[in-house]
Amino acid sequence: MAGGHGTKDEAARRIFYARLRARRERVIRDSFMDTKRRKLTTDLEERERAAAAVEASDPAKQEERREKDVTARVQEELAQFQARKAKKFAAAPTSNSKTSEQEKNGENGGTATDKERMLKVYWERNLGDYTAVKLRELHISRPLIG
Repeated sequence: MAGGHGTKDEAARRIFYARLRARRERVIRDSFMDTKRRKLTTDLEERERAAAAVEASDPAKQEERREKDVTARVQEELAQFQARKAKKFAAAPTSNSKTSEQEKNGENGGTATDKERMLKVYWERNLGDYTAVKLRELHISRPLIG
């Protein structure tokens, strides 16, 4: 009877030590990853600070960055506009229904049509080229682009 007990205890002991070893290895691996992650984070922050310092000292770089940001924003808005247009085109009924006629005639308060035709304008105020009033005057004096 004692011999049967020994194998069960040894099997349980092997399982216990395997789990203990796995737990210790995981703690060591996690601490190594934490150290590595911290090093990567500090390296990234250091590179960002260095890039910001170079950009701050070079007005041409600042302007280039601003242009990239504006271009990215315009591209994003264009993609959103095209997605809305494609969605509207796909959802448009083939026959002349009352809702499509109402939209054409400007009924429904015109909110959906106005929002779809809205153009966002960004400009540098410090350049002094155009004021908001001047832009409105230009917009009103020109015919709408269909």
